[in-house]
Formats: sequence, structure tokens, C-alpha cells
Amino acid sequence: MLQALDYKHSLLGNVTYIYGACTSDRFRKLGLMSQLLDFSFKEDIKNNKAASILIPANLSLFDFYKKFGYIPAFFTDEIIEDKIFPNFMNKNNLTYLSIKKADLSSCEAMSKIYENALKDCPHILRSPEYFKTQINMFNSLGGDVYILENNETQLGFCFINNEKIPFVQEILTIDNNSYLSEFKSLIFNSYAKDKIKFSTFGTKKPIGMIKYHSSEQNYFKSYMNLMYN
Repeated sequence: MLQALDYKHSLLGNVTYIYGACTSDRFRKLGLMSQLLDFSFKEDIKNNKAASILIPANLSLFDFYKKFGYIPAFFTDEIIEDKIFPNFMNKNNLTYLSIKKADLSSCEAMSKIYENALKDCPHILRSPEYFKTQINMFNSLGGDVYILENNETQLGFCFINNEKIPFVQEILTIDNNSYLSEFKSLIFNSYAKDKIKFSTFGTKKPIGMIKYHSSEQNYFKSYMNLMYN
């Protein structure tokens, strides 16, 4: 089985996100997944989809999907940071910045922050409705979603998985530069932890792949994270 979900890419337009591709143990090595993927590609072309995208469940599957024409195209950077911050952080900013738990009224602002932060990077588009779904999902699974704000102006957001070392799966600010260190400092204060792992868009860790349906399409790196399934 596999799920084929509709998404939009900022440069490519309509794409299909492949999720949950799996085969029962008893029926592996019979080419069934190849048939499913080939069928999805034909459906994509019939429905004018520009590409097929997916996130392999583990590193070994990157080689598996390459056989079908997928190439790594979505990257993040991950780093475990200590509660000691670099000198460029403006500590004066902490006197007027604060964080609060995001709620469904935050979704419009989060959507605008996301688009502004990624304006120079190709990315998967998100609607305010998308953020509502993500907030509900993180809350139900014991995660946290925070908003960075100055009075009532919302400047950034983050999604956090509560693990032994908290994992900030996504953290973005209005231009993905301003207030980022201050935001991290406020997260440290909220969690009372000496180490936290942060992930954001980057160039080092491939997390997703793309198969273009046109041979004329030029390759480029994009941002994809927190895909809702």
C-alpha cells in the first residue's frame, strides 16, 4: 500500500507526496511496490503533477527509491546546542520578547511567518488550515508548539517533540535570522534543560527526495518538514 497526497510546491506547483509505502513481509521481493509507484507516476502525469516527493523512513531506503528516479532534494540541518549562546545574541531583546503556547488563533500568523522565512528558498506550501492540523496533532502526542512574540506581534514559531533531549523539529522566524538566538534562549528557559536539539532548513542532512516528471526540469534544493499524513 501507499498513500498519494496532494501538495503544492512554491516553484513546481502541484506535486504528489508519497507516504506510508509498505509491503507485507509475506509479499516482499515480488515487485509490488514497483507496480504501485509506477501507477502513481502515471496518475501524476495524467493529472498534470510536476513531481512526486517522499521522505524515506530510513537512510537505506534512499538507495531503494533512487531506482525509481528519485533524487535527494530536501535538506535540513540538525545540531544539539548547549545553554551557552554565541556573542551575537542581543540580550536586550529578551526584555521585550516572550514565548507562549500556540493555539488555533495563531495559524494565520504562522502561515505568514513560514512564507516570509522561506521566501528565498523553494518549499512546500502550507495553509493556515495545515497549521491547525499540526497544532492539534502535536498537542495530542504530547509535543509543544510555541509562538515568539513582541507584545502582540508574532515573530516566529517552533514545533517541539518532548524527548530525553527535547527536539525542536522546526523553528522559524520572520526572516529566519532575526530573533533566532533569542528564541532559542527562551525555549531553554521554558524547558530547564542544558541541551536541546534544533532542526531547521539547511544543506547537510537529506530528509526527502523528488522525482521530476519532466526531463526538462532543472534540479534544485527545497525545504520540506512536518508533512501531515
